Amino acid sequence: RPFRFAGVDLDDEAGSESGICGGRATLRRWARFASRHERLRLRVDAHVGPTAPPAVALRYARLRGASVARELDSLGLSLDRVDVASWGLSATAAAAASAHPNGDSARAGCGWAEIFVSQASDGVGGRASLELPRRPDYYPAAAARRLGEEAQLAEGGGCAA
Repeated sequence: RPFRFAGVDLDDEAGSESGICGGRATLRRWARFASRHERLRLRVDAHVGPTAPPAVALRYARLRGASVARELDSLGLSLDRVDVASWGLSATAAAAASAHPNGDSARAGCGWAEIFVSQASDGVGGRASLELPRRPDYYPAAAARRLGEEAQLAEGGGCAA
């Protein structure tokens, strides 16, 4: 592993870097729910733990999100209905400073992934008119930091591996 807690094992229930609470069982429930509601989309927001080197954090979060999306695809949910956002380290510090349960993961040095469900306003992938569950309060601060991380990666300041 390139850094502490660098796994993406979806079945790891020990609170390590697996990221999805409940692992594959949780993803099966999400896939079943989405399959019953064809206008809904799932969004996977993937995060890394604070020990991830900044040069690879965003890329590693992308790998975590892609792992979750592939698992949803293997459960029959078309990738056309799954959006993945990688947050790198941007949400880690904000979550760690919050009282949100994801802060526990961040303070423990672990990464995580969250799944949100949205309904497109036009039914075919347009701008979301509704997103649940409500995003944790630390997201606005994390969003500004994420833009900086993406710009640094685009300028060659990060590793594309």
